[in-house]
Amino acid sequence: MEHQLSFANEEYARKKKTTRRDKFLAEMNRVVPWARLVELILPHYPKGKRGRPPIGIEKMLRVYFLQQWYGLADEALEDTIYDSQSMRGFAGINLGHSGVPDATTLLNFRHLLEAHELTKRILEEVNAHLTEHGLLMREGTLVDATIIAAPSSTKNKSGERDPEMHQTKKGNQWCFGMKAHIGADAASGLVHSVTGTAANVSDISQTHELLHGEEKVVHADAGYIGVEKRPEIIDGHSGMEWRVAARRGKIKALPESWIKDLTLGYEKLKARTRALVEHPFHIVKNLFKHRKARYRGIKKNTSQLEVLFCAGESGHRQEGPAERGIRHTLPANPLETLLNHPAASHEPSMRDQGEASWISSPRYSGKKTAWEHLEKRAFAELCFNQRLPKPPCRRFQRRRARRTSSRSCSAARSVFFYMSAPCPRAHSGLRAGCS
Repeated sequence: MEHQLSFANEEYARKKKTTRRDKFLAEMNRVVPWARLVELILPHYPKGKRGRPPIGIEKMLRVYFLQQWYGLADEALEDTIYDSQSMRGFAGINLGHSGVPDATTLLNFRHLLEAHELTKRILEEVNAHLTEHGLLMREGTLVDATIIAAPSSTKNKSGERDPEMHQTKKGNQWCFGMKAHIGADAASGLVHSVTGTAANVSDISQTHELLHGEEKVVHADAGYIGVEKRPEIIDGHSGMEWRVAARRGKIKALPESWIKDLTLGYEKLKARTRALVEHPFHIVKNLFKHRKARYRGIKKNTSQLEVLFCAGESGHRQEGPAERGIRHTLPANPLETLLNHPAASHEPSMRDQGEASWISSPRYSGKKTAWEHLEKRAFAELCFNQRLPKPPCRRFQRRRARRTSSRSCSAARSVFFYMSAPCPRAHSGLRAGCS
């Protein structure tokens, strides 16, 4: 938006320090496709054939985004724009020519977006813009949900809480409010799908709403176990690969052995990829301070969440696994890979009997395990489909000494130990079989 500068704007532009608000608004002014969003709202916006001419769409849209980013009420936003020169410059408001939109105008514009479900289309338009620039890969999806608290007080006009909200128990704590479900790109962490429900709705029931249909692999936490068996997934999203975390109780039940260490290391690799879905929640809850619902009803709060996640992915893009050199396509279960590995052919009966025999066998329950019959580094790359970092030599020596005395190392350190330990049979030709 180009406007003629006033003397006040010229004086503000000459200041010596650029504030964090100026940097943030300048970045959002650059990355948000304002022209495409204006074309999206134009068919539903008043034409102004009668009565007072309406305020420009882009100006109202910028003011609306300011309200969501800084968590301001309608009246508070009007006062803040009058006080802040940086906000007036971002919204294109010159007090010498036009005033700030009042609280009623802001309320009507927000209701216009909610009535025509334009917030969802705004998110889709921003995703299309990011896809054109190669930031949204669409090969994998991360799904997760978070609870947004709502006021539980009944000291209001109706004397009751919001009927659309509900309570749920997370751990040992009861929460009242709604739940925000998101689907994010596995390579970049950008949110492409948002849906809102009451807090008592399960995460797994909204999985089909978070998939765009082009992904090949989906990453989820233990709350989504069994999602591939649901009828809506079988009908519309069959054929994709599901990377769901295992429950802690199932892993704890495994006996202390190298199989448990390998399983824990594999779960940690899955968690490293899945952790990227927590970044949008951090932006919305910690940076935008949206920790409690601000409206009554699921629809209004979902519309606000769509705008918040849209703004978050535009201005706070995080580095994804591809940019960090991490592959998000993890291999199959490493235990199955081990049992079917050609290097394990020295014990065909145990390979045929399966995992239980490997655990119960006294030959593999102590220090001398099947790792003595495999080239460790090549086997680790085969199981995890990537090269894991090797610990420094001094740390490795201390870690090895501690492991011989007790099992005080963590699961990840145990995997690093197996990878880094020298193999007495490194010259047996097993490297070629593991490559």
